[in-house]
Amino acid sequence: MTMKDPKTSQHFCEMILKFRDGQLSGEDLQQFKVALRSNPEARSYYIETVLIHTIFKGRKSPLQQMEILASNNTLDWQLWDALAMQENTAEPVQIERIDPPQIEMAPLSKPVSAKQTPSKTLLYTMICSAAAFLILILYLNYSPFEPGYQVAVLSDSIDALWANTDNSMKKGTPILTGSKPLILRDGYAQLRFDNQAQLTIKGPAEFQILDSDVVKLNYGQLYSVIPPRAYGFQIYTRESKIIDLGTEFGIQQNINGDTEIHVLKGQVVFVSKAMGKHINLDLAAGSARKLIAATGETAEIACKEEMFVRQIDSASRWIWKGQPLNLADIAGGGNGFGTGTIDTGFDPLTGMPSSESPGTRKSDNTYQRVPSNPLIDGIFVPNGQTQQIVSSQRHVFRECPVTSGTTYHNLTNGVRILSPEAFQDSTVLASQSAHSLLMHANVGITYDLQAIRELLQGVQIVRFQSKLGLEDVFLRPALSNADFWILVDGKLKYQKTQVKANQLFSVVIELSDKDRFLTLVVTDGKDPEERIVDNMTYPAIDCDWCMFADPVLILK
Repeated sequence: MTMKDPKTSQHFCEMILKFRDGQLSGEDLQQFKVALRSNPEARSYYIETVLIHTIFKGRKSPLQQMEILASNNTLDWQLWDALAMQENTAEPVQIERIDPPQIEMAPLSKPVSAKQTPSKTLLYTMICSAAAFLILILYLNYSPFEPGYQVAVLSDSIDALWANTDNSMKKGTPILTGSKPLILRDGYAQLRFDNQAQLTIKGPAEFQILDSDVVKLNYGQLYSVIPPRAYGFQIYTRESKIIDLGTEFGIQQNINGDTEIHVLKGQVVFVSKAMGKHINLDLAAGSARKLIAATGETAEIACKEEMFVRQIDSASRWIWKGQPLNLADIAGGGNGFGTGTIDTGFDPLTGMPSSESPGTRKSDNTYQRVPSNPLIDGIFVPNGQTQQIVSSQRHVFRECPVTSGTTYHNLTNGVRILSPEAFQDSTVLASQSAHSLLMHANVGITYDLQAIRELLQGVQIVRFQSKLGLEDVFLRPALSNADFWILVDGKLKYQKTQVKANQLFSVVIELSDKDRFLTLVVTDGKDPEERIVDNMTYPAIDCDWCMFADPVLILK
C-alpha cells in the first residue's frame, strides 16, 4: 500500500474516519489493522488524520459546517481555491504537530458542474487532501479542545486524596474536559473513558483531561490500556507527546520535566522538541526511553514491567503491578498480593478459618465449601476409599490413592526458608524466604480460577507455578514421605510420589481461559498406619510436613 496512489489514499482516509466513528467492521476492519501493523506509511498517514480529527472533534466547526455546506449545495471548488490562495499569502502560524513523511495526493481539478454536490466519499477525500489548509486557516478561530463535556468516569480509587474537590471524587464520578488540572495528592485512581481507554494514576500526580482521547500529565505516574477503538490516544507532558497505536504503556513524569516511557504492549510514537531537539521515535513492546528535559536528549533504558500500577480494586484493596498472585496469601485471608495473615488458614474438616493447631483428625473425605473466601472453592481430607470430589462442580480425583484418612494441623499460610542444596530438578542462587502453603498430609484445596478472573477484571491467568516438597525434618527424617498431586477441573496434570525430606521440586502448569478449578493435594505416600522405629509406633502421616513454596498464578 502506498499513499502516493490517489485512489489508495482516498480509500484509506475513508477507512480511518469510519474506524474512528465505529463503522468499520468485517474484512475492512481486518485489512485496516494489517495495514497499520505492517506499513509505516499507513501509520504516518493515520497519525496525521487522527491529529486533524482531534483538533476539530466535538465542534460544529469546521467539519460539521463543511457537511452542512455540502448538503446545501454551497460547497463548490471556489472554496478550495480560496483556501489555497489564503494559505499562500497568510502569515506563518506556529503549530505543534508531528511531521510525517510527505504523502503525494492527486491534484484537485474542477468538476464540470460547479453546482454538483459532493458525495460523502468525496467529502472524506477533500478533508484529507486539504488537511494542511484547514489547520492553518481554522486553527486560529477554534479552540483545540472544548471544556465542560463528559468523556470518562472515575471507575475506582484506593486511598485517593484529591486537592480542591470537596471530597466529591467518588467511584462513578463523571470526568469532564477542562483547563483546570486534577491533583491527586496520594493514593490511586482509575479512569475509564467512553472509548474504553483506561488510565491508572498513582499519586502524587497532576493531570488534565483535554479531550476524549487527549490527556496532559504535568507530573506523576500513569499507566494506560488503550483498546483498538481508541487508537491515536495522546498523552502530553511538559516536553513531549506520546501517541498510541493500540498499546499498554506507562509514563513517569517528573516535576523537572524528565519523562520515562515504558511500552509493555503494542507500539507508540514518542515526540519531543525539548531544548530545540526534534525527536520522533517509534517505540515497540519491551522498549523504554528517558527524556532528559535539561538537554533534550533521550536515552534507552530497561523496560520495567512491574514499575506501574496497572489495575486496582477497592473492594479487595487489590493493587496490581504485574506481579504474580500468591495462593498461599489467599489461604491466609489475603487478596493474593501480600495482605494475608501469616500462620492462619483453614480447618480442612470444616472449611472454617482457623489459626489453632488442633492435632490429628480423621475425615470421611467430605468436600467442604469455604464460604468465607470466594476465591477458594473448597477443602478436603482425601482417603481414596470412596469417590473423591474435588470441586463444587463435582469433579472427581480418580487417581486418588488409598490413604489413612487422617491429617494433622490446619492448612496454613506461612513463610519458609528454601535451601538451594535441597532442589532435585533445579537450582536457586541462594537460600530464599518463600511465601508457602503448608499442608500436612492428607489435605487438598481447590481454588476457583473464574472467581479470581472476575476479581482481576481483564487480567488473564496463564500458568500456575510453584516449588514443592517436605520441610526440613530434624527429629525423624527417615519417616517423612508424601505424594503431591495437581489437578485442573479434576484432571491430573502433575504428580510426584515418594517425596522425602530435603527434596524440593519445581512445577509449572499452563492454564487456559476455560480452566475453572485448580486443586492441590498432598497424601501420605501409602505408608502403613503403624510404623515401628526404635521401638516406637508412628502413624502414616508422621513427619509429612508438606509445602507448596511460592505457589503463584502468573498473570498477563
